[in-house]
Amino acid sequence: MNNEIDNTGAQFMARALGQHGVRRVFGLCGDHINALYRALTLEDIEDRQHAQRVGGRPYG
Repeated sequence: MNNEIDNTGAQFMARALGQHGVRRVFGLCGDHINALYRALTLEDIEDRQHAQRVGGRPYG
């Protein structure tokens, strides 16, 4: 599998989030969103998947 993400919708979305100061996102994991999670990593945006919640409250 190629780990490079060049000019995909996921990359554009991750870049836009980073440009708006987003540093952390929360979401549900699954194949439908994996490309976005990879793109977020390239933009140094932290992701917290649903299974990683603690006490029902988001981190920070």
